[in-house]
Amino acid sequence: MTFRGWVSLSCILLLGGCGARQVQVVQQHHGSEFRCDWRNVRVDHDRGERWESTGCGFRADWECRGSECALIDARSHGMSAP
Repeated sequence: MTFRGWVSLSCILLLGGCGARQVQVVQQHHGSEFRCDWRNVRVDHDRGERWESTGCGFRADWECRGSECALIDARSHGMSAP
């Protein structure tokens, strides 16, 4: 493998690892915020530092930097609201 190939592979692995870490952080924040088990939370990367989590009857938007996440918006999901 050429040097350029190694650099590309390293970048992909590093970015993938960071993304997986962010998913866990968002899951834990969502679980804590809405009092549910983090294992029931699905996380999707929106764009940049924005993440969307769904679980336990709520959908939330997060902005994360490192291990710190701030709740941007939350709404009920999958249930009728009064």
